[in-house]
Amino acid sequence: MYKPFLPLAAFCISIIAIGSAAMGSPSAPNSAGTPSSKMTISNETPEPDLLIPKGDLTEATFADKEPEIEYPHRARFDRVSEGRAAIGIMLDAEGNATDFVPIRYTHPAFAEEMIDAIRKEQFNPRKIKGVAVPGRFYVVRTFALSDRSMSDETKPVAVAMNPMEQMGEMSNRVSNSKDGPPFVYKAHSESEIDGHLLKVVAVAAPVIPPGCEPTTGQALKIVVSFYVDGGGDVRLPNVDSPATPSLVANTIKAVTGWKFERPTIKGKPALVFTTRTMTVEVATPSTNSAAPKTGDAAGK
Repeated sequence: MYKPFLPLAAFCISIIAIGSAAMGSPSAPNSAGTPSSKMTISNETPEPDLLIPKGDLTEATFADKEPEIEYPHRARFDRVSEGRAAIGIMLDAEGNATDFVPIRYTHPAFAEEMIDAIRKEQFNPRKIKGVAVPGRFYVVRTFALSDRSMSDETKPVAVAMNPMEQMGEMSNRVSNSKDGPPFVYKAHSESEIDGHLLKVVAVAAPVIPPGCEPTTGQALKIVVSFYVDGGGDVRLPNVDSPATPSLVANTIKAVTGWKFERPTIKGKPALVFTTRTMTVEVATPSTNSAAPKTGDAAGK
């Protein structure tokens, strides 16, 4: 079961108008935005009904057969006879790989070998209701030295991890079981880092495409999950709520530019998996918003 990051504290940012804002600076309407619009960013666990229905989602796959990955020479040199690794790949709507992030490994050579092999591959992109969108893709690999060059048990395994369970029990069953050597590197949940909360440096609101704007009094909620690396940069963002292809693309473009303070665990840089919910609202026009009356502070 997916658990909230911080049951006792909720992170929330409010951005006036749909545009961009840096933490510590006053928010101001964007020239292309609507002054009566506001975006709130929260780290509270999203309700299940906000997520894309399973029947509407097609996860990314390899365009061809899954690649065979050789046992890394570095692992042989280090006298390592077995290992595991998981790699996250960012794909655009055409299926081109744009980023590779080691998610966990028992020895860095396994992750390096996977990225070198996968970098040459072509992919079928993620789809929502049959339409291609940018998104995240995972590849998990188990390595073992044997008399055979490549056994069925050691071929690369591509998995589509539910992003809301990626750091939970399902992920543990897939790639963090007690069998085999322990992981020396892995992504962490936000509650595990020093301070238990990612500290924002800068955020930007996505451009809301025509036809996606919320109506007055209504709210548009966008759930996005992503990793924050040891430098505080966002990696592998994924839109996990129903959205049009243009809104998915705009959201991923905006979130990729978000910046956080460098996450650490016991003072050491850490890779963190987290989720945020953006809520875009259009305020109900006030009946008293006409020109200021004589004597009002705004009219002096």
